[in-house]
Amino acid sequence: MSTQTEATQNDVISPPVARRDEEKVCFAGVGPADWEKKMPRQSNDSSEKLLDPPVAIPDPYGWLRDDTRENKEMLDYLRAENEYSQSMTTHLKGLQDSLYDEFLSSIQETDYTTPRSREGFWYYTRTFKGESYSAYCRAPKISDTFSINWDGTKESPIMPGEE
Repeated sequence: MSTQTEATQNDVISPPVARRDEEKVCFAGVGPADWEKKMPRQSNDSSEKLLDPPVAIPDPYGWLRDDTRENKEMLDYLRAENEYSQSMTTHLKGLQDSLYDEFLSSIQETDYTTPRSREGFWYYTRTFKGESYSAYCRAPKISDTFSINWDGTKESPIMPGEE
């Protein structure tokens, strides 16, 4: 075997494998007697009856569900998955950067949506260059019409009294 082949094979990282908890199940069917009636159990337009008695459905990867984001085992597994994905797509970094730059060149990053009237206020969103999230804004509705005299800067309000 050649040295180049050996080096390539040694550089390959194995994907992380999530453990399976074969004993874990979730139940589908009629909720317990003290089940809060407002909780949806099936789609609103379904005419199907709920399963009674409830049926156990295997959920071997249920341990990955952690809404508190504090389960160390789950977090370690997700970090390993992310590292694996990064290592497998390293060769695409140049293309990713190129596509991202092309995308940004075709949009106006600092912008706003058309204001909508509701309950005495104008509501709209703003986006800012270099930031990932929109800002949700409102301004008092002084009249049924509005005019926008915005200079295009982040600091400038879209409408008077913007919150």
